[in-house]
Amino acid sequence: MKKAVFDFIWEKCIDFFCKQVFADLKSRMPDDKYKIKLDETMAFKDKVYKTYQEYRDMFHNEYFNNANGSLIDRHKISACIIVALIKNRPISYLLDDTLPTGVFLSNYKVAFLAGVKCLYVLRIAQWSHDKQDKEMILKLCEQQMFKFPKTHEGHDEYSIGRIKALALNDILERDFDILAYADMLYWIERFNDENISRFLEQSDN
Repeated sequence: MKKAVFDFIWEKCIDFFCKQVFADLKSRMPDDKYKIKLDETMAFKDKVYKTYQEYRDMFHNEYFNNANGSLIDRHKISACIIVALIKNRPISYLLDDTLPTGVFLSNYKVAFLAGVKCLYVLRIAQWSHDKQDKEMILKLCEQQMFKFPKTHEGHDEYSIGRIKALALNDILERDFDILAYADMLYWIERFNDENISRFLEQSDN
């Protein structure tokens, strides 16, 4: 990913969710007991980009045998964005025995949502470039984000489950599995593609 593309992803996906999650935390905890802060410096942005490049290159070299000209797909790019944000946490806070779960999960929430949004943006860009079905593009643009599958009653919402899984793997110091998360992102994309296709077919009948 060239720096200009990353700058676009930063603005539309990463910075957007950093600010959204941070603002939500501050609105729910105005007393600032946990000293919640958001790193908005250029140095932080540069660190995220550098980490993204490191994981992208590491994956590329491992699976593409250093083949020149071979590109990794948007699902793996988005997975690398997720790991870059986990490794460079945008939101800081004071650790405390009473720390709410929402604060603890905040960085994982940013990482997951930014990664999904990155895939969403890249999906629209590819469709537009390939001049695929305009109705599909317009409907996806209306959503402003990928939708997530519903879960069974009594279970966490899909996104919360994935965010908790990111946190657990990080706590247990497990290596981030780019292929596994790329596969997860693929199925989120596929879920939306199929939903939109069904909606358009029903609209035509």
